[in-house]
Amino acid sequence: MYSNLNKYKSDFILKFGRLMQENLSCWKEQQKKYRKKLYTKDLLYYAIAFVAGMSPGKHEHDYLSNIGMHITFGIIAVIIAIIIAIDIANKEYQNEVKRTIFHELLKIFGDIKYDGTTGAIDGMEKLFDDLKNHKISDEEFDKRFEDFANIDSGHSSGFLIPKTTFNTTGLFKKEINDRNDDDCFKGKYNNVDFIVDECELNYHSPQKKKDYHETLFRGVAMQFNMQKKVNAHIIILSKSFKKPKPNGYEKVTLEYEKFNKKYDLYVRDYGKNDGQIEARYLFNTAFLDRFMHIQTSFKVNKMWCSVQENKLLILLHTKKDLFEMNHLLGKIEDINQYRTLFNEFASVLSFIDVLNLSSKTKL
Repeated sequence: MYSNLNKYKSDFILKFGRLMQENLSCWKEQQKKYRKKLYTKDLLYYAIAFVAGMSPGKHEHDYLSNIGMHITFGIIAVIIAIIIAIDIANKEYQNEVKRTIFHELLKIFGDIKYDGTTGAIDGMEKLFDDLKNHKISDEEFDKRFEDFANIDSGHSSGFLIPKTTFNTTGLFKKEINDRNDDDCFKGKYNNVDFIVDECELNYHSPQKKKDYHETLFRGVAMQFNMQKKVNAHIIILSKSFKKPKPNGYEKVTLEYEKFNKKYDLYVRDYGKNDGQIEARYLFNTAFLDRFMHIQTSFKVNKMWCSVQENKLLILLHTKKDLFEMNHLLGKIEDINQYRTLFNEFASVLSFIDVLNLSSKTKL
């Protein structure tokens, strides 16, 4: 398992390094632009924060005697404003870099595409610019325009795992009717269609007095289209989540203690009485090892999985931003700051490759 994963890490490091050299000057210009913003355009916000900290209290009578305290409040307010400004600028910088490098990086591994938070909108604008500047033909424009035909959460709709897929898993106590999406990847690798969707899934209900809003999931969702179809519905839940047994499902204990200690596996066979057989056949030792390593690579402690027909859906619960590039204030050339990114990408491709999900006869 680990030799296979290390192979992908090595490939990523090598190809990422080449792309970095090709884009280094442009990348540094972007970093310089957003760093400059911190001590030019954002100065006004720091000043407003300082003034707010220096403002007298509503019932304060002797302001001058408390001037030292207000100066302290003003300095604290400025520090908070600087931290917020850095966080915002860093996110904008990383998104801009990802739009330029992820496309090139992922296509090296096959027909894999990236779509960021405003990917569809930005992509459509660039498409029209390319046509206007005669960089692409009318035929190429028509072909690529289809990718942006539908917009959802700022993305091309084809990049997102549909809400109906989430709602039919039996993993959520309420229906998902509202969502926010960040980084999304879609493609085909080793003849397997897959989507990786960093998202927040919510339930929203308008109330008479106050709207009710509940976050049901936040993290990374991965959908793999297997060429093998299962008749049962299979669910895996991390024991750390302490989720009760789903209604109508039977618990299955596998002959792999390392897995049994961390996860609960449930099967619903729809009256065909072959659910347990399918679960034991599907989840062999190789599958379970790679499954558990995905959770390790993404450094999360809660994971769900649903298998229905030919759809395998993995949900990794986390509040962290994933697939992140170097920090705005970091040194671009320092390869160590990308190790988490390499682990995340490598674990997804290795999962597809090693498990042989493209096989029509076995997994």
